[in-house]
Amino acid sequence: MTTQADLIASCRSRYAQAATTAEELAGPLTRRQLAWSPPDGGWGVAQVLEHLTLSNEQYLKEIRARLDRRPKPRRNAAAMWRPSLAGRLLEHAMVSPRKAKAPRVWTPGPVVRPQPLDGFTHTLSELTAQLDRAADVDLRRTRTRSPVSWLIRLNLGDAFELQALHAERHLGQIHRITLRPEFPGARAD
Repeated sequence: MTTQADLIASCRSRYAQAATTAEELAGPLTRRQLAWSPPDGGWGVAQVLEHLTLSNEQYLKEIRARLDRRPKPRRNAAAMWRPSLAGRLLEHAMVSPRKAKAPRVWTPGPVVRPQPLDGFTHTLSELTAQLDRAADVDLRRTRTRSPVSWLIRLNLGDAFELQALHAERHLGQIHRITLRPEFPGARAD
């Protein structure tokens, strides 16, 4: 277990790092590079950013709704947090090297929003704002659901932690895409 304050600080730091990493990886790319998809299948950089944005937007909708409906107050300043069973399973899936098929609602189409990087970094800022709102909420006892299925029940801390892990996972994917030899403008070093 970890304290809620530590979880909030960790997520805040990881969201900021994700925004910085996304800017470093995707900021310098041309439209052609953003739109490029691997010839053997899979998403390109813009599609990965769109996927992250769609996921963040739907989690934000759930988080905001839960914080608007009288969440359970934190009992004391040193309140502890631990993931729920569903949260632990989803966290394990996020750190696993195995590929997983994205839920249909988070699958980007072939054409994404005009500024996919801006969309993603905006949702990270919004997640940080919701962390601030949740500072006095019991993140373990306040329950929410996964935007993918009402059957998946999470605690509010799980929702914040999962979005940090999700961003880290897919930013690694973007890095690997840009290192492919067939990536437009790639140098053969």
